[in-house]
Amino acid sequence: MFKTLTISLFLCISLLLSSCGYKTGYGKLSDKYQTITIPFVDGDKSGFLTAELIKRFSQSGALEYRNASAELELKVVLLDDHEEHVGFQFDRDLNNNVVNRLTPTEGRSKVLAEISVIESSTGKTLLGPEELIAVADFDFDPDISVDNVTEFSLGQLSSSDSARDVAKVTTSEILSRKIVDYILNSWE
Repeated sequence: MFKTLTISLFLCISLLLSSCGYKTGYGKLSDKYQTITIPFVDGDKSGFLTAELIKRFSQSGALEYRNASAELELKVVLLDDHEEHVGFQFDRDLNNNVVNRLTPTEGRSKVLAEISVIESSTGKTLLGPEELIAVADFDFDPDISVDNVTEFSLGQLSSSDSARDVAKVTTSEILSRKIVDYILNSWE
């Protein structure tokens, strides 16, 4: 008798708690819509950010990416994309003596984007416009201008151009992750 009552009580409580409609998910957008299209990001000269956004949405499984005829459209505009020097060292002459001149050795890449999610059928803006920023720091050896590989550096230092290229990819990855997280975790 006690065992039957305990099992019945457990089943009733389980039924009550599961019937309230609570479920894990990403928010109302992915509950209401299933597909999203991502046109080329305005200002993305390399295409890294556009490709990374498509990859992130495909990996998330919350919204299916489509080239056209999707329920949602993600509009992204790059407002600012710049680099600045943040680390310096004193320069040296040919005899390895310190010269009273600073040369940059570290940089910071910043990308600021404005995003909006638009319902394709009505043209209504569901989310945004919202500004998101991504920042990536990078090191480089100012003495190496043409080599892509620095011996004995174990990947810590590379030429300025190579370091900038890697930082661009990194900021695209960071920004795309922020954009996807913002969209999937927002409520309309």
